[in-house]
Amino acid sequence: MNLNLADIKPVEIMPGFHGKLIHTDQISMAFWEVKKGAEVTSHSHMNEQIMHVMEGEFQFTLEGDTKVYH
Repeated sequence: MNLNLADIKPVEIMPGFHGKLIHTDQISMAFWEVKKGAEVTSHSHMNEQIMHVMEGEFQFTLEGDTKVYH
């Protein structure tokens, strides 16, 4: 598979969350641009997901453990 991130159109999944998403059978990669103050509602995924913060900070709760990522 040959992917160019520039060719993937961003989609607004939740208010303030625009993502370029890549899915396989076992993992999802999401490249987000997040509007300041936007919040993620509690949800789950069937597969694993990778998160990497490129700029700014992001508060994330996983299994009741909340951390701020930079």
